[in-house]
Amino acid sequence: MKKIFLAGWFCLMVFFFGAAQPAGTTEKLEVKVGNELTYHVKSKGKEYDFIVTIKELSALNENAIVFDWQMTGPVNKKGTITIGHYAATNSKAFYNWFAEGEKKLDKETSVFIGFMLNIELVMAENGDEVKIKVDGASAEEETFTMIDNNHPFTFTENGKAKTIKTLLLKNKTNGKTLTIYNESTNSFIVAMSVEFDITLQSVK
Repeated sequence: MKKIFLAGWFCLMVFFFGAAQPAGTTEKLEVKVGNELTYHVKSKGKEYDFIVTIKELSALNENAIVFDWQMTGPVNKKGTITIGHYAATNSKAFYNWFAEGEKKLDKETSVFIGFMLNIELVMAENGDEVKIKVDGASAEEETFTMIDNNHPFTFTENGKAKTIKTLLLKNKTNGKTLTIYNESTNSFIVAMSVEFDITLQSVK
């Protein structure tokens, strides 16, 4: 049954991403094991880099996504996040407040987007609303509005500038924003403004 479900998962991914090709000059990005994603963070008067090194991406495994993370000075923390299969498939909650060391997520995702939430985002038109928990599975749902489902976002890949099509969502009540890239097998956050600001700078 699990294999049948996963086969359906990948068929849906192909269907939705094939039907949602960006117009213009945007490019594609497919993150993979070994990639290092560097984000810049501004939080409570501090600035530092948040570096994600992908160790595992596999819908076939119970531990669907695994990555090491590091926060540079002045924070100087590091750890490992493991996202279980159920969370990687079903979660609409984000784990954003990192504690040092190893953490297994069964009800939340982090950096990456749960598959069912991703399908909802693929189907959303500008002006549509989506419920997301940005402060963990135990937090209240927040209503985000799709502001732009063809939002250009630029970063560097292996030192070369690259622009991709992303989704820009905003909580109109409190001003929080999410920028999500969902045209890869494993969709992920490229920028976010919640109680801190984080923006993808580079992939290598």
